[in-house]
Amino acid sequence: MKINKFLLTATIALGLVSCKKEDTNTGVDQNGEKAWASFSVALPNESVFTRADAPNVGGGNAGDTYVGTKDEQKVSAVRIVLYDAGQVAYTYDLNVATDGQAAFAGSDVATAPAATKTRFVTKAKQVVKKDYQVLVLMNPTEAVKAVTNVSNNIAQFETAVSATVEGLASSANGFFMSNAQGLVTIPGASLQNSEALAESNAKRIAVDRAVAKVFVGGTPVAQNGDKVSGLAWTLDVTNKKTFWMRKLGNLASGSPEVAGDLQDALNRFNRYAVDPNMGPFAGRTAAALNAEFNYAPVLPVVNGVVDFADANGQYVLENTMNAVDQLEVATTRVLLKVIYTPSGYADAADWYSYKGFKMTAAEFKSKATEAETANADLVGLPAGFTADIKALKVAIPSYQTSATSFASNNVNFYKGGVSYYSILIRHFTDEQVAKENGYGRYGVVRNNIYKLTLRNISQPGSPVVVPPTDQPNDKAKAFVSFDTEVLPWLIRTQTVDL
Repeated sequence: MKINKFLLTATIALGLVSCKKEDTNTGVDQNGEKAWASFSVALPNESVFTRADAPNVGGGNAGDTYVGTKDEQKVSAVRIVLYDAGQVAYTYDLNVATDGQAAFAGSDVATAPAATKTRFVTKAKQVVKKDYQVLVLMNPTEAVKAVTNVSNNIAQFETAVSATVEGLASSANGFFMSNAQGLVTIPGASLQNSEALAESNAKRIAVDRAVAKVFVGGTPVAQNGDKVSGLAWTLDVTNKKTFWMRKLGNLASGSPEVAGDLQDALNRFNRYAVDPNMGPFAGRTAAALNAEFNYAPVLPVVNGVVDFADANGQYVLENTMNAVDQLEVATTRVLLKVIYTPSGYADAADWYSYKGFKMTAAEFKSKATEAETANADLVGLPAGFTADIKALKVAIPSYQTSATSFASNNVNFYKGGVSYYSILIRHFTDEQVAKENGYGRYGVVRNNIYKLTLRNISQPGSPVVVPPTDQPNDKAKAFVSFDTEVLPWLIRTQTVDL
């Protein structure tokens, strides 16, 4: 059984007692029968499953879970929201905190049972006895607080919002988290007749982090005596919008995910999600796409480190799509930067290729000078070289002395040997969804770790970053072989051959 330790679990216990005290933190009729609510919140270490976590990202396999870093488990604030018929009836901002290592502390932590570093129980709160839907927010932002105050409507919380990784993944305040499987219903008939019974009949709610995390590692091997070095990477085509709470999609099987189905732990690896911009994307203008996604500049500053150390993963907002909309322009990808050195060439030297035929800088300039005045193709070079050089001289007059890489008229100039590859991030594996461009094959879903292991690089990439197109993702030959594994803070793995 796959462990689900990355999920924080919040347990809600409600008990019925007689009480005349009024609770002003409510928008519901206070004349009804009263009940007490007590909330028990457990951190990942208190998983109900038995399999051990992966010791680290590097040691994790697809479907394993990983507890994560201290910052990723920090809790500085908790908000509990009770909805009555779609309207906020109660909002409780709890004074509780932990750094993930010390015991929970704060004025809202009950003294019995005593708090530990993995679990606390809140002091009881008074409610009117009726049906509620419960929302748990960990480390809530001011923006999400504004839409979950008393009398706010559920639609205000469920709307798409503009967001950034920095706003949702704070090392200072903790990562924002919310219900993992929708609002959890607590029927009024299930309320207990004492505080003690309520706390011993807890309702469990799982929450997950609002961001995903991507790692690139491995030591790729070039072919035919070529060499690769200087690997680095960044993320491209990242979402600008998100939902405060994961919106359930279909499972890998095609069946809908059941809200609040917390016993269905084995389906965790088979879950997808609905994001704010599911498509369609084909034919959208650049302006329309730029309103939805962050695109890397033509020559990005690549700041990643190629290994699986916790500090070298990159966080990213959830980005999913319908099956027919799995297009490059809408798919989060890794841009990989490599210094590619052909066999026999000086390390990190400038070099050129024409239709795959490699030349040193001196060889190319000699042949190009000859082609500028030739009337036919040159012996030993692919057909079309002469015509393409003449066109290149018009397009880039200083092409022989260019200080930057270029790709034009079938000529690639690799300044310093720098080569770029794009790797579209897979969510479901071929075993889960075998059909090309099938639902969920691509995308990133919150609370998942995407572990890309570079394996082989069979040929040079592009000397410049190639912008994504509106072509389907499953279409072209790839030049990087890789394994993608998705850890549940769930690991998803991907092996990359280039």
